[in-house]
Amino acid sequence: MMGLVLSGCSSNESSRRVDHSSSTGVTLPGVSGLVPAQFSKCAQGGQNLATYLSTGLPTSNDPNYGDQRQEALSLSGEKQALYIRQQADAFIEQCDRAEAQAQVNSAQQAAQQAAQAAQQAAQQKAAAAEAAATRVGRPNCSAVGGIVSVASGAASMLCVSITYIGSDGQSYFDASASMDPQTGNFTGVLDTAGTGATQQECTSGHYSDFSTTPGNWNSSIGACLPSS
Repeated sequence: MMGLVLSGCSSNESSRRVDHSSSTGVTLPGVSGLVPAQFSKCAQGGQNLATYLSTGLPTSNDPNYGDQRQEALSLSGEKQALYIRQQADAFIEQCDRAEAQAQVNSAQQAAQQAAQAAQQAAQQKAAAAEAAATRVGRPNCSAVGGIVSVASGAASMLCVSITYIGSDGQSYFDASASMDPQTGNFTGVLDTAGTGATQQECTSGHYSDFSTTPGNWNSSIGACLPSS
């Protein structure tokens, strides 16, 4: 806002002498013809300024508007009325701009706060969903020696870092299998890129290198796991 108060101002800010006598022959036709104000407080402020410049009252406005009052007193008739109207119009226009900008700033701040609150709520919801998915998936994933990995917002879930036996009878690491984040059940076989042992190889212990170390076939992920 303009930072200008048209009544109730402290008069100790100025030592100037202001003539408060009425202006001869001035009836202030401009007071009723001021520019339209967008905000009622600006309309009232313009009227108050016009009254002060015409009458010098209230004297509490001397520190802020004493110079304009002296300028008005140096004029007469229509020139004085025009000057007073111009000063009041300028006040209204500046006040309207300041008030409009304040409303814009307030709306922007409210929108920003709403967006931040929505983002925080979404993050909290996503975190809660991820935690719930981790809890429900951990038993099945741990049973095959893996670790639960949940996507953002629990959109998907994997059981990762699973060790499996390949078709050559050797152990391989870091395989993964998809899981249902709602139920914690496996939804696909272990991703071994075709290197995993078959069920027959696993249970018989006869691999391509003629190893005779049986593994533990897990049907839930269709993979040969090391015997515990």
